[in-house]
Amino acid sequence: MTDIASSGCNALRANNAMLGSGSEVVDIDFHGRVIKARKGESLLAALVASGEYRLRETGDGQVRGPFCGMGVCQECLVEINDAPAQRACMFKVDQPLTVRRQTPQVRAPVEAAPPITAQSSRSRAALTPQIAVVGGGPAGMAAAACAARAGADVLLIDERAQLGGQFYKQPLAANDLSVPDFDDRQFRGGRQLIAGLEGSDAKIMQPAKVVGAYEPLDLVVSLDNETVLIRPQVLIVATGAYEICQPFAGWTLPGVMTTGAAQTLLRSYRVLPGRRVLVAGNGPLNFQVAAELAGSGADVVAVIEAAGKPSVASIGSLAKMMASDPGLALKGAGYLSSLRRHGASLIYGQAIARVDAIGDAGGSGLRVSLSPGLENVRQFDVDAVCLGYGFRPSNEILRALGCRHDADPLTGALQTVRDQNCLTSRKDVLAVGDCTGLRGAPTAEAEGVLAAVAALSRLEIKMPDDLLNEAASLTAARRRFGRFQKALWQLFEPGNPLPGHVEQDTIVCRCENLTLAEVQQAMGRNGQETMASLKRSTRAGMGRCQGRYCGPFIARQLAATNGRSIEEADLWAPRPPIKPVRVSELARLDFPD
Repeated sequence: MTDIASSGCNALRANNAMLGSGSEVVDIDFHGRVIKARKGESLLAALVASGEYRLRETGDGQVRGPFCGMGVCQECLVEINDAPAQRACMFKVDQPLTVRRQTPQVRAPVEAAPPITAQSSRSRAALTPQIAVVGGGPAGMAAAACAARAGADVLLIDERAQLGGQFYKQPLAANDLSVPDFDDRQFRGGRQLIAGLEGSDAKIMQPAKVVGAYEPLDLVVSLDNETVLIRPQVLIVATGAYEICQPFAGWTLPGVMTTGAAQTLLRSYRVLPGRRVLVAGNGPLNFQVAAELAGSGADVVAVIEAAGKPSVASIGSLAKMMASDPGLALKGAGYLSSLRRHGASLIYGQAIARVDAIGDAGGSGLRVSLSPGLENVRQFDVDAVCLGYGFRPSNEILRALGCRHDADPLTGALQTVRDQNCLTSRKDVLAVGDCTGLRGAPTAEAEGVLAAVAALSRLEIKMPDDLLNEAASLTAARRRFGRFQKALWQLFEPGNPLPGHVEQDTIVCRCENLTLAEVQQAMGRNGQETMASLKRSTRAGMGRCQGRYCGPFIARQLAATNGRSIEEADLWAPRPPIKPVRVSELARLDFPD
């Protein structure tokens, strides 16, 4: 494979998105190599555009690259201007930078944390909005805009610098970038929601991350390296979901990332994850991302889908999808047609067995081998592998506040228990969108409006008639959207349970580099292991991602070993900080009682 890193700063920029004489460029020193970045793009986009996948070094010498692309996995940590442990995917390039790979030995310089004084640690008054909304995606934006429209004091908190969330992510506004070829209703719908929110009286706090949620209803938020206490009367949680992947040998190699990460690179920054790309997993997002990549200049060699190929038996599901949302159903058919035109192989009923690095240590070549057990194992040589096996709700805040959840006994996924108005088991907390279970963006928007109405009703705020009428119509639409999602996932139901065969030396805990063999050995020590005891004995779940990726997989393994189904208590409880935060910020915590 060609060493993409030697190809320059435009190595992986999409069609019509090359840096040129009209571009506003920022220089990045990456281990002595000068990388040209487009001002305003994420540091991760700039690095990947130049072919740099190798970002973080582990304690045993492994090198990791970008994986989730949304700040969850912590695999893209780098040192920026001597400040360690910075997430490249969340860092905006607006000035020249010196960037180094994150190593286990790096320590923050003493001067990185200003001295704590009586002045800097004095108590600060809490912010007390009537309604706080956490999450700036479809559900959160709809909820905040509607509640503000009725006159409520609303504060929206979002971790990203730009509104839209994962689904409605918007393209970078740069005068040298043309409108993307896929300027579709996904972009337009996001622009409309963002405009509605920004035109309302809702206050927006970003980029800000909730690092703790406590009784009775306190949120500790990290903003500009300081901490803020927020005490709303009503909380609406709209934190979305993160992509899940099934472990296999080589899934931690640089160049292997989620389809969501690839889509963010492309739709937000017009950067390709690689020139030769393979997309694999389970679900419709993989086909959308693959089609968009192919249309933007990538050579998508194959899409590997775990579900079987649609057949006569699928007619019922397809008919229900057409009846519920014909436009969306036809859009999916368009992705398949586009992929065939671009020459991509569509392979159904299979999964990746392993990925191996090829070429020299500095290259990005990957060899993908499909499911074992076949007479002739198919292999593909690519630059990047994009994985998507569905989504897992980001429900840490809800769980920390004691909201009740039901566990899927097979997958371990937690579903937030809610009523028809999105109220949780706590009457001052509402949950909307994909943080309660995957239901799609149209459902999330509808639930945002319904939750806003429920919150306003609890606060006894008079609502305009048009808002009440909108909520009434969305109640029926929500049921229709639900029928579409149910039929869609019937179509994408895998023929065999996931994951398939996992080799014993496969890393299952990315943060702590624990293999399946090591975890299973710990499970068999006395036959009475629990998730808590496994965590203590192996450190599984103690890394920066806090068990978001390994937790459900290990819970399934333990449940199978013990011969029972998974319950909520079997999953590790969220612990503060919910997301990593600097110690200097915690040292300044001095809030009123």
